[in-house]
Amino acid sequence: MNVPTKQNNSTPTKTTIMIKSKTRQELATEYDVSHKTIYNWLKEAGMKLSSRLITPKELKIIYKTFGKPKKKSKKEKKNNSSGS
Repeated sequence: MNVPTKQNNSTPTKTTIMIKSKTRQELATEYDVSHKTIYNWLKEAGMKLSSRLITPKELKIIYKTFGKPKKKSKKEKKNNSSGS
């Protein structure tokens, strides 16, 4: 007797980007501001975080509220690390 098996041949239509938990300092570094600025932004927006680590769910809300941080170009990174 053949028992039909359910096959999942569906492919995702959207690219899923995995977001990992981050510290407030990591978030501040992404936005190129101090951790105190992040604290003030969250306070002014009325956001209360659940713990010391910012969860992926909370990060999505933060990115939606404040916009995603702009990535620095290689040239900007090089200029910042050279101290000039």
